[in-house]
Amino acid sequence: MVHTRTENIDVGTILVNPNVVFMRNIGSERSTIVHECVHHDLHANFFELQKLLGSNVGSVSCEVVEEYGSETVGIDKA
Repeated sequence: MVHTRTENIDVGTILVNPNVVFMRNIGSERSTIVHECVHHDLHANFFELQKLLGSNVGSVSCEVVEEYGSETVGIDKA
């Protein structure tokens, strides 16, 4: 069963799954934080433009794919 909750989170906050170290390795937590910092920097203009256009887009969610197969194409292969 999946448990969800609603919570207000400050803009610019990075949420990291505390189990990531157990699922992967100790360096993956740092890599995840750096990865998200780059996203924040690169997507800041997108969110500013959304505000100017009156959109209520407030977040972006990315699905984690553990393995890529030989049939993986396009942006998923990047």
